[in-house]
Amino acid sequence: MRTQAKSETNRAADLDRHIGRKLRCRRRLLKLSVDEVALKLGLPPHQLVEFEDGATRVRAKYLARLTQLLGVPVSYFFESFESPQPPMGRVNSAIN
Repeated sequence: MRTQAKSETNRAADLDRHIGRKLRCRRRLLKLSVDEVALKLGLPPHQLVEFEDGATRVRAKYLARLTQLLGVPVSYFFESFESPQPPMGRVNSAIN
């Protein structure tokens, strides 16, 4: 059970870093500075850097604002991230 919880925690951290990389890539593509985006989100610049580094999870309200600001759908942040495979016990219990 602990291994599964650790695996899920690692997966969440991987997703946070993935979202951060997508955010940074899109921001740079649009030639927006950290300060500009942070100001529009109502955040201090260091908070945006923490999002981009994957050190802090992006809350849903900021993710929604980022989609508008960066002109992308929410799915953009999850593209190319492999979805986790649930353990077989979970699949079987979900089916039954």
